Amino acid sequence: MRTRGWTRGCLWTALLVSAACVSCTRLERVPLPQYDAADLVGHEVRVTTTDGRVVQFEVETITDDTISGEGRSIEFGEIERLERREVSGWRTAGAVTAAVAVAAAAALVVFLAVWMDALGGT
Repeated sequence: MRTRGWTRGCLWTALLVSAACVSCTRLERVPLPQYDAADLVGHEVRVTTTDGRVVQFEVETITDDTISGEGRSIEFGEIERLERREVSGWRTAGAVTAAVAVAAAAALVVFLAVWMDALGGT
């Protein structure tokens, strides 16, 4: 019976840590045409085109008039909004802190359960 509760606790911990890790990145708007687009090579971007399409890809090449990656090529004139995915320091710190807190709480629960069993409690 206790094994089922322990397994459920581990699953909840894994779920919380996974959710926290997903939030470690954020999208930052890239101001065009002022931005030096060559700095985007190697970064993941999300492009919203003037006709409303939303496309995400890792930038491989940039020319004077297009941005390309993963088999896609979009002209700068067709871009309504350009966003670059970045790691958020605050979100990462929060995720790490939450993961440590959850792990510490789980360890405390296990310790207390073992201690109660050793004392003959329920």
